[in-house]
Amino acid sequence: MENENKLGVMPITKLIWNMSLPIIASMLVQALYNIVDSWFVSRVSEQALTAVSLAFPAQNLMIGLATGTAVGVNALMGRALGAGLRERADRVANNGVFLAVVGFVISALLGLTCSDLFFRSQTQVESIIQMGNDYLRIVTIGSLGMFCQIMYERLLQGTGRSLLSMYTQGLGAIINIILDPIFIFGLKMGVAGAAVATIIGQFCGFALAVWFNHRKNTDITLSLRGFRPDFRLIGEIYAIGLPSVIMIAIGSVMTFLMNKILITYHAAHETAATAFGVYFKLNSFIFMPIFGLNNGVIPIVAYNYGAQNRRRMMATIKRSTLYACCIMVFGTVLFWAIPDTLLRLFDASDVMLAAGVPALRIIALSFCMAGMCIALGSSFQALGKSMYSMVTSIVRQLVFLVPIAYVLARYGVKATFFVTALNSDYEDMIGRAYNEGHSIAVHTYSHDYRKIYASEEAFFEDFNAIEDVIYRQTGQYTKLCRFPGGSSNTVSQFNPGVMSRLVDIMNNMGYKYFDWNVDSDDAGHTKTTNGIYTNVTEGCYAAAGYGYCLVLQHDVKDYSVAAIESIINWGLNNGYTFAALDMTSPTAHHGISN
Repeated sequence: MENENKLGVMPITKLIWNMSLPIIASMLVQALYNIVDSWFVSRVSEQALTAVSLAFPAQNLMIGLATGTAVGVNALMGRALGAGLRERADRVANNGVFLAVVGFVISALLGLTCSDLFFRSQTQVESIIQMGNDYLRIVTIGSLGMFCQIMYERLLQGTGRSLLSMYTQGLGAIINIILDPIFIFGLKMGVAGAAVATIIGQFCGFALAVWFNHRKNTDITLSLRGFRPDFRLIGEIYAIGLPSVIMIAIGSVMTFLMNKILITYHAAHETAATAFGVYFKLNSFIFMPIFGLNNGVIPIVAYNYGAQNRRRMMATIKRSTLYACCIMVFGTVLFWAIPDTLLRLFDASDVMLAAGVPALRIIALSFCMAGMCIALGSSFQALGKSMYSMVTSIVRQLVFLVPIAYVLARYGVKATFFVTALNSDYEDMIGRAYNEGHSIAVHTYSHDYRKIYASEEAFFEDFNAIEDVIYRQTGQYTKLCRFPGGSSNTVSQFNPGVMSRLVDIMNNMGYKYFDWNVDSDDAGHTKTTNGIYTNVTEGCYAAAGYGYCLVLQHDVKDYSVAAIESIINWGLNNGYTFAALDMTSPTAHHGISN
């Protein structure tokens, strides 16, 4: 048919990839420059990365408004072109450009007035708040490029010119990647430099997209001369696109709430939120091919819906869903195989790795189902049934995900931390643990056996040094302690009788020392999470006759930390309660051998 373009005649499989591959490529580039952006910021400091991570929900909300509006425009324009209604397609496109400008104005005003409140609702760390404000205010005030780039790219995609939209996104991404180190490090702008590089890249992509639409896109005519908004048509656009806006907004709300949960309840606080933000950057790289497939499929389904070609429409839906699942299998394997390598791209600390590695592996289990939901959601959008996609997203993210995360964060399990000063960078975590209701006990300052067991005087010099650290962080001195190596250690035998003398002195001074009756062996030969879990659970069975389990684990062992949640679940399911040690707790003393 003369009035029908490739959307109505090209073989389905070929058409899906012809439409989707350029978009997938451009979105992968887009995801890559987001990752590169964060990579450069992580080299400034972890706090800088935290600031950008906390800004993500607001950024995502802007992208959601732009993308959701463009989805409505794309679907409505595709149906008009499929039905041969060229004038209507032109009016849809011109109203879409108008809505992009309106979206920019709203975002800029909110960024100027609400940025500080937004960050203070998530953290009280002033340096993070300041850097976050610098970043978010720049990207919102300069968001005209982002809003218009997305709209003009969707106009190209909606008329079957996906390859041109790939060029526009690619240009913006490359410019951003080039400018990031120049602004962040060369001009010493830090986080603000990353924001400036981002908006310059977006404006460049926008300019190229405008040129392509006016010179290469013959299916629609864009002219804002004498333009008046058509509010009836705008209503139709948002009848399709608003559910998409809400879906992405829900994702932003979910991310915001997850950040608050992590900062409030996770032992690592801002570091946990940073790990979550890094996950979203990595996650975007996996999901972008799905979203690219989604964007390629929408105009195909919409066009053939308008042309009343049910066979082509259904074939497109079925095949795109299958392709989406295949892509997500790859993502699942990647997140399971090398989560630590992925996190180390962002200069992850041991604390971030301990929180992030198990998180990436657990979340990856949902990838296939998520891919299926996105693929089917695109069909709903193309058919004007976006409400179904919105309901699915609400149920998944707000009804299940956030409440479950909240419950896990609030297990209420308390522990006792026998602390050292081996890494002074983490001394503030002693105060955090204490404020969260955990017990803090002495384990010596240096943990150097030759030094602390050389004499009673040497022991207490080291002991008093860590006591001072504890007092600075908690405002309290503690009478709880554990000898390095335990009271039955053999490492002190170079000084005969020192342990017997130290035990007597500690008892006379009113200190209470603890050993353990369940050893995780994380300081020994066991180097796997499953092994730690087995050692602890089997050890608790063996210690049942004592009436309590005093478990020894080390928080510097990532594989041991990763086992804690499963151990907690096992304990709760088997009738155990968890408590921090105090002066009334059983000690599980070992026999003194020196």
